[in-house]
Amino acid sequence: MEHPLFTEIRQISQLLGDHKVRYTRFLNILKRVCISESVDFQGDYATLFSRLFAVCQVKEIDYRPADRFRHNARLVLNNELIPSKDDELADIADLCCFIHYLYGVDIPSDLPQHIRSIKIKHFNSSQTREVYGIISGIDSLYSFRVIEAGNNIEYNVSFFELQDTASSDYQTTKYLYKGANVCLLDAKTDPKRADSLLVYMVVVEPDYLIDVSALTACIKPYGSSPLNFLLNRFSPNISNRAILMGNLANQFMDDCINRAQSEDNYLDSLKQCYEQYILEFSCLEKEEVDLDFFEQARIQYNNIYKSVSERFKAPDIGIDSQTIILEPSFICPSLGLRGRLDVMTENHLCVLELKSGKADFNKSRDLSPKADHLLQMTLYGEILRRNFNIDWNKLRTYLFYSTYPLLFNERPSSTAIRDILQLRNGIIYLLYLIRKGDFLRLIPLFNPQKLNQFNLNNRFYLQYLLPQIVAITEPLQNMQNDFLLLSYFVHFISFIEREMFMNKTSDARPDSLRGFASTWNADWQTKKMSGNIIAPLTVEGYDETDNNKVNRVRFTLPQQDEDLTPNFSVGDMVQIYSFSSEEDNVTNKQLIRGNVTSLTSEHIDIKLTYPQNSKLLSKNHYAIEHDSTDGPSNQQYRNLFAFLTATSARKDLLLGRREPEVDKQISLLGSYPETVEQIILQAKQAKDYYLLIGPPGTGKTNLALKSMVQEYLLTAEAANRNCETYYHDNALLITAYTNRAVDEICSMLDNLLQSMSFDYLRIGSEQTTAAVHHSHLLSVRAHNLPNRKVALSMIQNIPIIVGTVVSLTNAQIIFNKKRFHTAIIDEASQLLEPQILGLLSAKVNGENAIQKFVLIGDHKQLPAVVQLPENQTMVEVKELHQIGLFNLRNSLFERLHWLEKNHDRSNFVGLLNHQGRMHSDIAQFVNAKFYDGKLRVVPLPHQIEKLDWQHTDNIYEQFVAQTRIGFVRIAQLKNTDNLCVNIPEASAITKIIEAICTLHSKNALENFEPAKQIGIIVPFRSQISAIRNSLRKQGLACADTITIDTVECYQGSQRDYILYSTTISEPYQVHIISNLQEIDGNIVDRKLNVALTRARKQLFIFGNPEILRHSPLYSDLMSYCRHLDMMSTSLIE
Repeated sequence: MEHPLFTEIRQISQLLGDHKVRYTRFLNILKRVCISESVDFQGDYATLFSRLFAVCQVKEIDYRPADRFRHNARLVLNNELIPSKDDELADIADLCCFIHYLYGVDIPSDLPQHIRSIKIKHFNSSQTREVYGIISGIDSLYSFRVIEAGNNIEYNVSFFELQDTASSDYQTTKYLYKGANVCLLDAKTDPKRADSLLVYMVVVEPDYLIDVSALTACIKPYGSSPLNFLLNRFSPNISNRAILMGNLANQFMDDCINRAQSEDNYLDSLKQCYEQYILEFSCLEKEEVDLDFFEQARIQYNNIYKSVSERFKAPDIGIDSQTIILEPSFICPSLGLRGRLDVMTENHLCVLELKSGKADFNKSRDLSPKADHLLQMTLYGEILRRNFNIDWNKLRTYLFYSTYPLLFNERPSSTAIRDILQLRNGIIYLLYLIRKGDFLRLIPLFNPQKLNQFNLNNRFYLQYLLPQIVAITEPLQNMQNDFLLLSYFVHFISFIEREMFMNKTSDARPDSLRGFASTWNADWQTKKMSGNIIAPLTVEGYDETDNNKVNRVRFTLPQQDEDLTPNFSVGDMVQIYSFSSEEDNVTNKQLIRGNVTSLTSEHIDIKLTYPQNSKLLSKNHYAIEHDSTDGPSNQQYRNLFAFLTATSARKDLLLGRREPEVDKQISLLGSYPETVEQIILQAKQAKDYYLLIGPPGTGKTNLALKSMVQEYLLTAEAANRNCETYYHDNALLITAYTNRAVDEICSMLDNLLQSMSFDYLRIGSEQTTAAVHHSHLLSVRAHNLPNRKVALSMIQNIPIIVGTVVSLTNAQIIFNKKRFHTAIIDEASQLLEPQILGLLSAKVNGENAIQKFVLIGDHKQLPAVVQLPENQTMVEVKELHQIGLFNLRNSLFERLHWLEKNHDRSNFVGLLNHQGRMHSDIAQFVNAKFYDGKLRVVPLPHQIEKLDWQHTDNIYEQFVAQTRIGFVRIAQLKNTDNLCVNIPEASAITKIIEAICTLHSKNALENFEPAKQIGIIVPFRSQISAIRNSLRKQGLACADTITIDTVECYQGSQRDYILYSTTISEPYQVHIISNLQEIDGNIVDRKLNVALTRARKQLFIFGNPEILRHSPLYSDLMSYCRHLDMMSTSLIE
């Protein structure tokens, strides 16, 4: 029997048209096979080449034919090679032979089988180049071996200028490891041996970008150990006088450059910064923001204003404010770095970094730049030199110390650059050990004596630096005495770092470009087909500030193929760059960062992170790609460390070593519906935590959460009459994972405001908050808060604070002035434990900042987003099993629920079991399969009514009129060029929607609004465009107003009619839409559960039954449905 991969290769080879479409599909096969064969490997692979090589090593087969195909496919897709028919056949032969070697199966006789001889490309010994490859072996402290990607040769590598064993640290292999991806900088072929290279420097895992400022922050007065990187990651995200002054200085610089400023504009700039950092101004202690602070701020402003208006124009500096770009960003994979500069001229030749703090004193006691600042500036220059091929001698890099003010134009030696890059390699090596689960090896190194490389013993070190070190090292050392805590920490830190590695480099999904490195590694064709790039864009218009500066831009979208949809959403971080050809990308262009504020079929609006000169937007065309930040992952590091320092009571509670407590004497003050009254009482009586399971349609936000808030307000109102400062220490915190969920919470609070008198604040930004809720944003309220005293009073006396988990964790400075009686966390089943630990571990004066917490969720609906395969997140330690930690991808909600069940406790878990959304026939399938039949209908009228459509004129109208839950059978797609699009399904959906609209008209049903009552769910964003284009072609008025989105975006929403397009056309894609898990003894598909339960009245599923039968749950679902066969256009009873 023929192997199915050969069948797929044959089908692809028969596709007509663009050869890049075929190569995209062929390359997808190679990626899928490599991922499938490495699913049990414990290594992490940043590139397809490294994964391919690992698979071939384990299977003991020759990697070279497959790598040759991979390399040629990349050249084709990057427009660097136009293959002839013979070339394509030869590449297919390489792919077929890889499958033959891997699985031991014969290649069908009609497929190419002839393998070309392996050719090696040799380079002239005088030619300098960058070599990318993987380390195949470490031979000594000074030499190693690298297999070059795409060139089928293994090089022996050594360093330039290696003369003796006393050579500099950067000329050793101490931070290299077998299997690592590397970039060899300025490599030359050894004139004595063609298989040997001499290199300037090695950059390990170059796709794992480290921010320049994070790298240079490892240079401390006491030493420059790579461990400092981890110390910084663990350190709390604090706010203090120095940081606030730095924020002020940056605001002053922006204002002095962007606006027609004078020395009299100081108060305007200060007010703008005050409104932006209102929490810091309000919640820092008085001695940190005192009169002296504002006097220093005035000095900073005057110095910056005079420097911008006078000194920058001097001939020896030559910075023209009209050519300045603020906060430009750059990515440099060859150095493994990314950076954001403060100020740069448009020609990239002049760079300035602002420092509001103090400079150093040199040996002559003269002021001089600090070492870390100098290296930061130098690395920015090195990025520009390599990205834009700029001569170092033409670059001018300035450090501007605004306190004095002083402008330094100094450069360290090339040795210093190599030393800092070696420090980066050391960091990468530490992170590699963490990913491997070897954090235990590092713990002994976290002690002040080892970190104090210079043996400092002065007062500054002892009184200021040493306490900071001990604050991190002591908890790490102490946890060695607690095996459960140690195991918990080590498992989760490895998990966090492995997730971060995949987010930065490449995930393990064949149809995905989630890894940030795909923005420069993926070819134009692949990015275009996935919707991850929009180009070429033209500027339609923009909003300007004073002095011709742009802060918002509207771009006109290009004409796209009907099956392509931009894979962007409102709120997404993006990178913008000028675009003239498919060779342009984020590594060879100036980047402007921003956020999507609006996206239609015709245009996309971007709010720039920093206003820019309009000249920067005068190019003909632009491209937009996704941006990424380390912020959320770094926050998880801090959160996990914060757990080590949490109160003993909170640690023991979360580790299952202390039972939660209850106070049965507490009673309710309000009256609530019978379905939730007992739940509200139990939640109020719980002293530590309460878990509320909210299955679909049971009203967890608008009924249960609303009732909890109402009861809190009634209780607080009574207490506040006797204590005017009650809200200072007993406020209510409400949070959720997504901004959409927080918007829903705000809507619920607004509804409650109709019957109760209270106020609430939202922590967040205007870009990520629905406009209707802007008036509750703290940043908006700041406009009317004249000073920090008034602001603090408002914050302390407001009863409710809301925001996303990320926003509130970053705003923990509020705990300095306000404690919370209860935190209610919605969507808790979508939160990983390290994401929520920061809030739950927060302390004020040694006590919990949050007294108790309520988790609301449903562990049978959508889980947290995790990149790692499930088998690589399993936990094998029995002590962790005893506290319910079986898989690191599970939420704290799920683990605590297991603990409650395991200990047979009922006081701390509630179930909402009356659903008021789905008709009983729709609910029956999920109720039986996922919820053990525990769900009940309320019932509302629409849940028990019969279908009563009249006047049906065709088979589609008949199907809609007679079907509560239906399956529309679609024929197998043949020779499609985009596996994320299904045109026949789009056409079928159009016919069903047309039938729904027509039946409403024929039956004279009033108040029918398709945009509000019909919803379409898809697994891929590309299918959105295919469906919308089909609706437009049919002339349906609702074509542009019906919501078409992924199941992830539909959670929490509902429609009368839901149409679910499964879209897939290959068996391997089943796992993308169906992920089966055993939960509470049931086999649950969490995505399918959400998709089905969005429907109130009728549900229609579209798909290929032969493909979907690979999932047992989909097979059962199809048996439950009434069928319409689009292949024969017939009803199947």
